[in-house]
Parts: sequence; structure tokens; C-alpha cells
Amino acid sequence: MATVASLVCRKLIVSVALISWRALIVGSRIFIFVLFASVFHNLLIVIIVFHYLLMFALVFYHLRSSMEPSIVGTETPSISRIVYNIVTPFLYIFDFFRAYWLEGFTLNGYLMCYVPMYLENVLMSGLVLWSVSTTPSPAWYIVPGCVSVILMFPMGVLVQLAYYRYLRKLEQSY
Repeated sequence: MATVASLVCRKLIVSVALISWRALIVGSRIFIFVLFASVFHNLLIVIIVFHYLLMFALVFYHLRSSMEPSIVGTETPSISRIVYNIVTPFLYIFDFFRAYWLEGFTLNGYLMCYVPMYLENVLMSGLVLWSVSTTPSPAWYIVPGCVSVILMFPMGVLVQLAYYRYLRKLEQSY
């Protein structure tokens, strides 16, 4: 039987992993948004709108495909489904979360959200680095910031994979 100290230690390890995973992914998104907006003042909204529309289509498709085929065309959408369709893509701008009332979307959802997110991060970092390479005296933090963004996101995904592979079992054991 596990002691109280070992249970606390497990809980601490799991909590640190969860916080690290979210902080690395969300932090990289916020960091690149700040860097991109500091160089391209009004173009950030284009990236955000594009990502929102992409995630809106994803959420709408998944919500539509999770309904029973016999009621797809006949049921009037409830207010909770409409709000879910509108609000969820805003959250997906920063990170993916799995709605527990939608079955079976986890791995595909992570891939469909994280791949475009990382590609957007790399694209924005590349544009920022290209822009500052043409300026005579760029701010000192631009290059390290862009490198940090490119490294933080995959590190967050690796922590997430380690959590699901090793630590989730620890969490469920107590």
C-alpha cells in the first residue's frame, strides 16, 4: 500500500507535468503573437481569423459527425451546441482541449489542432526573422524569442506525450 508521502509525490509530479505541458504550448502561442504583433502590427488578426475559421470548420464537422445520422437534418441545434461551435474555436487558438461529451476525438483532435498551430508558429517566426534581418538594428530579443517559440511548442508536446504514456497511469492509481 502506498504511503501518504508517495501519493503526494505522485500528485506533485503529475501536476508539474500538466502545468508544464500547458505552459509550454500556450506560452509559445502567446510569445509568438507578441513578437509577430511587434513587427507586423495589424497582420496578427489575419492569422487569428484564419486559425479561428479553420478550427470552426473542424468543430462544426466533428459536432455534426458525432450526431446520429437519422437526426442530422431534422434536429434544431440546441443553444449549447451553437455556443460550443462559436466559443471552442477561440480556445483552440491557444490550445486544444477535449470535450468529454464528444466521443473519440482525442488523437485526431490533437493532430488537427497542433499541426496547424506549430506551422503557424514556424511561419510567424520565419516572417519575424526575415523582417528583422532587413532592419538595421533589430531588438535584441527577437531572434532568441523566435528560437524559443520554435522549441517550446514541441517540448510541450513531448511533455504531453510523456504524461499520457507514463504519468496518466500514476494519476489513475490513487
